[in-house]
Amino acid sequence: RRKYKVEYHIPAWAEFDRWKGKKVLEVGGGICTTATSFAKAGAFITVADLSPKSMEMCKERFKVMELEHMANFYVVNAEELSSVIPVEEYDLIWSFGVIHYSPNPGAIINQIKQYMGPHTVLKLMVYSKISMKLFWVMNHTRSWEFSHMDELVAHYSEAREGSPVTYTYSMQGAKDLMEGFTVTYIGKTHIFPYQITDYRKNRYVVEPYLRGLTSHRWAELEDELGWHLLIEG
Repeated sequence: RRKYKVEYHIPAWAEFDRWKGKKVLEVGGGICTTATSFAKAGAFITVADLSPKSMEMCKERFKVMELEHMANFYVVNAEELSSVIPVEEYDLIWSFGVIHYSPNPGAIINQIKQYMGPHTVLKLMVYSKISMKLFWVMNHTRSWEFSHMDELVAHYSEAREGSPVTYTYSMQGAKDLMEGFTVTYIGKTHIFPYQITDYRKNRYVVEPYLRGLTSHRWAELEDELGWHLLIEG
């Protein structure tokens, strides 16, 4: 509930029910919130993640939810998927907020291609280069040198500072990443509206400068300055 309250665009973007009876490969499963959502909707899910601890948590989660028959789990560097996961065609490949942490996102895309057939759908989320998050970081650090924005955003990209690598993408950068694909959608969404201190205590207090916006204006802002760049191909 917490994840989908804050990232409320995920269920609509994932279209969980669309994949009932289909095969889904998730690259970067984390603690498997979306993976369990796919499985509950009837999809057969294969989950890949770099972290052994995450995969153990996912296995336990699927067991508790009595969904273990719907899933396979692999610990693997996404740049080397085919060295561990048998190469076969999937209906959907899903990777949400993952590949921009890799030193070589292009290598992951090349690996993903091996699991795609003519009708496979790829849905990605990577971070947007120009976003409300960027301006929040610049204001927070009092640094307005756009020549340093990539380093600033990389350092402050998550709640814990100092991510070793975080790439961000312009619209053109996203198209370049998707070279060789038929791109069916690229768009921005998601502005995190809550005060961090309260959010960490499970309280949802909207930042003062974002209060009182109409739903129409909020949608416009997310379209212009969203942090999540959604790509489908």
